[in-house]
Amino acid sequence: MTSIHQQLLNFADKELLTSISTDSIAVDGYEVVNLISKKRSFHHQSAFLCEHYMKCPVEVVLTFPCLIDISSVVIQPKASSHRTKEFEMYTTYQTPVVPDRSKVNKEPNETEIDNALYPCCYPNDYNDVEILKARALSCFSFAGKYKEQLGLDQTPDRLIFTGPSNKKLYDTKANDLLLNLKLVSCCSNLVIKIKWASVPAISSLQVWGRLSNKNPKYVSKELEKLLRKINKDRVVKISIKKSNKICTFPKNTHEQSLTNCLENVKNRNSTINGDIPEEFMDPITFFIMTVPMMLPSGNTIDKNTLEKYINEEEKYGRLPSDPFTGIVFHGSKTPIPNSSLKARIDDYLLKNTHLYKGGATSGYRDNRSSKTVDELKESLPSTSKAEKRKLEVTSDRCHKNNTSLPLTGNKHQDDMKSSLNLALEKVLPNLPTLNSRNENEKSRCLKCEDDEFKNLFKLPCSHIFCRNCMQVLLQTTKRCAKCDKAFGRFNVTKLTVT
Repeated sequence: MTSIHQQLLNFADKELLTSISTDSIAVDGYEVVNLISKKRSFHHQSAFLCEHYMKCPVEVVLTFPCLIDISSVVIQPKASSHRTKEFEMYTTYQTPVVPDRSKVNKEPNETEIDNALYPCCYPNDYNDVEILKARALSCFSFAGKYKEQLGLDQTPDRLIFTGPSNKKLYDTKANDLLLNLKLVSCCSNLVIKIKWASVPAISSLQVWGRLSNKNPKYVSKELEKLLRKINKDRVVKISIKKSNKICTFPKNTHEQSLTNCLENVKNRNSTINGDIPEEFMDPITFFIMTVPMMLPSGNTIDKNTLEKYINEEEKYGRLPSDPFTGIVFHGSKTPIPNSSLKARIDDYLLKNTHLYKGGATSGYRDNRSSKTVDELKESLPSTSKAEKRKLEVTSDRCHKNNTSLPLTGNKHQDDMKSSLNLALEKVLPNLPTLNSRNENEKSRCLKCEDDEFKNLFKLPCSHIFCRNCMQVLLQTTKRCAKCDKAFGRFNVTKLTVT
């Protein structure tokens, strides 16, 4: 078994308790911690990307859990459409602080590490940006540099900084670049200073090295415990993944084994609601979709959910947009019906009638929606004689053809239109209009009772007088001739008669 001092490890790993920091602001999901994290998923990216308004230089500082001898550094300088064109690397040495004996476990455990002994503590915490800026890079040792030539359109995929003796260990590809790395021994911190970039970015980072001989003796023991624990966890995870992939067959006939395998696949694809496939469920409401609509973002939601979302957005003056991305619908980027998914949902609901509640898809017509003429008369409020006569004529026609009188047609849209028209026809005639006026209530002067004058004036007490009578009142009493209430010249308003 090789010694812990001879093992080549990637110390840019969060599991080895390496810490990393930067003095820049990163894009959400592209934090600098991604460079030392091995968990990759849709929400957790593997790259480090600064905000577009951040300018160079940007410094990324790694603090190792112990003193290491760096063998090579592998950097991928491209992230998304951005690339780093120039950066420098610096290292420094710090003597580990002697741990406090009161915090050390008196009864050491062979499986769990002692946090007081590992990771090592250093006098200066360079993860703190203020401390790093207070001490200039003159106290750091230069380790390597990369600078892209002017006019070069293609940046290498990988930059491999290594010594002359280690160049044979790497299988370089066509777009890789080998660079010289100065001898770096007994290193506690590594600083990567990005000096030129469209937007400061690093896709991945690897720092390969060995445990330095200048570490205290207890560091090697604690590191061995940590490596055993990491390897044990990885073995367990790999065994679980393999067990999920293997489909075991019972010692029965071939047909039974196939049926059991198909049941396992169905159970694996089944989702939250028992046996209902996940693709049939609305991702927002978690109900079975009736009219699935495919959005420009690739997501599929129910048409009813999308309409509710658009109506809510209209209340705040926003245009119709994608609920998942917020991109406004325009041109060809509009929702379209997902006909293939709708066909599968309809077929599934026909086979599972217990899931049907009041209509599964659009276009379904319930026969109970048709009503007879008597039921329609009872449901309507007091109608006029003409409307009753129309209903009687339609009922006679229906009786002759031996058919029932539907509420409006076969489609839901026709029902809505006809019911709306019926309601408007009943309500609109009873509403007042701007030009309508009761013939019995003709405007005339209360003093001379002459209705030929159209120049009428209204007092604050709502009494109306003609022009001649109003001039007499203003010149004499300035009181209403009907109720004897006082008024001023500015209280008189002109009344327009049509």
